[in-house]
Amino acid sequence: MEMLSENRVIRSRTMAFYKTNYTKWVRIKFADIMYVDTMTKLAARIVFKDNEIVHSNETLTKISMILPARFERIHRSCLVNIDYIDYVDYRKKRVILKNNEQLKLGLAYMENLEKYFI
Repeated sequence: MEMLSENRVIRSRTMAFYKTNYTKWVRIKFADIMYVDTMTKLAARIVFKDNEIVHSNETLTKISMILPARFERIHRSCLVNIDYIDYVDYRKKRVILKNNEQLKLGLAYMENLEKYFI
């Protein structure tokens, strides 16, 4: 386990404990995260497979350093867990998840996904 982000995260290979305030630590299993997107420049939300949402005051860049390699940036405001992608619609620039939720796909990030589907 390692501490990251100014003692707010304790990370192992499969999960992290995230400190949401001074008294509460939340256990986050990486495999349960579908995607992470930004609400503002300095805040993000982590969306889980059971539709639970955890809000974070970390930037998307800081969160991406904590997550394992199965997470890819698909837009400047979104990271997705590759395991939850059903398909990619390049014409409409959308990533469709297994629960039929659609996420934006940025042109600059299309190549990030191609290595998983070729």
